[in-house]
Amino acid sequence: MSAGSWRESELTLTRAAREAAWPAVHYLAAARAADLQGAFDRRDAWLALAREAAPDDPGPVLISIAEMNLKSGATDAALEALRSLEQQGNLNPRALLLLARVYRQRGDFDRLRKLEPRLRSTRGVPPAAVDEIVDTLYMDMLRVATDKGGVGALTAVWDEATGAARRRPGVAVAYARGLARFGEPERAALVLRELLDADWNEAAVLIYGELGGGDALERLRLAEGWLRARRDDPALLVTCARLCLRAELYGKARSYLEQSQALRPRAETIQLLAQLLEQLGDRERALRLLQDGLALVTGRQPVVPPLRPRLFGSPRR
Repeated sequence: MSAGSWRESELTLTRAAREAAWPAVHYLAAARAADLQGAFDRRDAWLALAREAAPDDPGPVLISIAEMNLKSGATDAALEALRSLEQQGNLNPRALLLLARVYRQRGDFDRLRKLEPRLRSTRGVPPAAVDEIVDTLYMDMLRVATDKGGVGALTAVWDEATGAARRRPGVAVAYARGLARFGEPERAALVLRELLDADWNEAAVLIYGELGGGDALERLRLAEGWLRARRDDPALLVTCARLCLRAELYGKARSYLEQSQALRPRAETIQLLAQLLEQLGDRERALRLLQDGLALVTGRQPVVPPLRPRLFGSPRR
């Protein structure tokens, strides 16, 4: 199994299963080997035999059924196995975490929200895992509200979120993105400022620089206040540059972009600096930067052989 010889493993396990002290273990391992080969019919057959071999302890088989079906996207079968386990009172920490994943894949936000207290009170479920599940839940809900709802739906999700969830960077950034999309840049800026004052986050600081509306100089003053404590933060330097561009401070914007580029070359930073240089009339430098940006994206510099000069009218070879 560890060497990836799944077919051989499956054959060895099933041939020895009848004489084994614990045949269910053999069938479960064989089912996993079949699953890794994409042989789902054989997998389900071995799982059925494992269940027959251990009728008094269905937990391992049902959890395996849920895991394998969840991996292949068969959420109905995974949910059925976990509900069967719950009816028997055997929904252990592993099964609870699988149930949370099923609800997320199905987009069943209400059931996932109702599962949170149970996850938090179950011994053996790490608090960090529950935090991640809840954060992902609200991020998904905010994205759905942004894509399919309106600013009212977006705000309703934010208001329903717990205080702890709203202080988490991923959730706050998703809300700010939605507000910006619905033409609420000032509200988005306030959310991002509160987040950045409490918990520095690169995605948040980059979005802060991209927001329209408001007083660009006032936002620049705040960003430069952060910069005093974070002089070598490339993302913050890009944000300061963007705000300088909005405030028509082009020389300052160029300086910030060049500092950011020197600290951490990024294709987006190169593109922004090249566009600025072209508008300032330095087209030669802008072209060199764009070439550097292409090399950064592709991971290599193109090699063009030197062209030999030829006389006018002479044929090419």
